[in-house]
Amino acid sequence: GCGVWLVVTALDNQGYDYPLIRPKYAMLLPLTGLVLFESYVQFGFFAHMAPNLITSCCGAVFSDEATTLTASLAHLPPALIRIVFWAGLLVLARSGVHFLLTGRGARPFAWIAASMFVIGILSVLSFISVYWYELPTHHCPFCLLKAEYYWIGYPLYAALLLLGVCGIGVGVVDRAAGIPSLAAPLPRLQRRLCQTALAGAGVVAAIALWPLLFSDFILG
Repeated sequence: GCGVWLVVTALDNQGYDYPLIRPKYAMLLPLTGLVLFESYVQFGFFAHMAPNLITSCCGAVFSDEATTLTASLAHLPPALIRIVFWAGLLVLARSGVHFLLTGRGARPFAWIAASMFVIGILSVLSFISVYWYELPTHHCPFCLLKAEYYWIGYPLYAALLLLGVCGIGVGVVDRAAGIPSLAAPLPRLQRRLCQTALAGAGVVAAIALWPLLFSDFILG
């Protein structure tokens, strides 16, 4: 949400009359509430941690026996998620190329990018992390940030954020079409956002594909 707000602000600053100042600050109100709520929940989590208790490792949180939502998402059928993931990337690429060539279809591209952001997270839990660990019971999305896995989680999650924020941003700023002061900067910004979102999707695809091609591990 904050990333999309920064996209709107970047566009607004390119208009000589700042035409998006009212919707921009209207967006800021619910975002501020969400940030405060997030801070409250996070503070409550750390404040109530019991230092004399052994914490649950990722193996327990994402195990077959766990009944949490994260465990359920981690154990979605890998074969199905793989199909949805790769098909979604193809649809995203097709939609992005169509927008870059014609300038049309900004909002459908944004919806597809938002969907792929969610599908990407589910794919990390379901099969991408498993292939990097080469262990069928290890679904933790955080161990990808460790040195023994080449810190691959950092570019993976950065690319997912670029895909989500920039892709959604293409559709959000499309609502400013028709404003005279943004007639020139709007198409340029949308093209850059679309290209960045597609680049993020390419990085995600490459990270997902690497262990499939260069590892002997087979899931299934």
